[in-house]
Amino acid sequence: MSRIGVLRMATVNLSELDEAFLQAISRRAADNNRAVEAEIHDLLRLGLSAHAGRERLVGIADAIAALTPPGPQTDAVELLSEDRSR
Repeated sequence: MSRIGVLRMATVNLSELDEAFLQAISRRAADNNRAVEAEIHDLLRLGLSAHAGRERLVGIADAIAALTPPGPQTDAVELLSEDRSR
């Protein structure tokens, strides 16, 4: 039987943010008709999903690399040059 953990709401305090950063967040929040807190929440969510997407892409690249036979590979410039000389 699996056990599902209960998530509790957390409070995060950000300190030492420069004025330009705060203004950019405020403008973005206003552009999206949201409170600054909601905007920061959305940015964090986007950052996490982008990270997950990157990890997925790295996994795909690793799988493709595993299909390449071991040993020295021909340089792409060499292949292009050879192809153009035909």
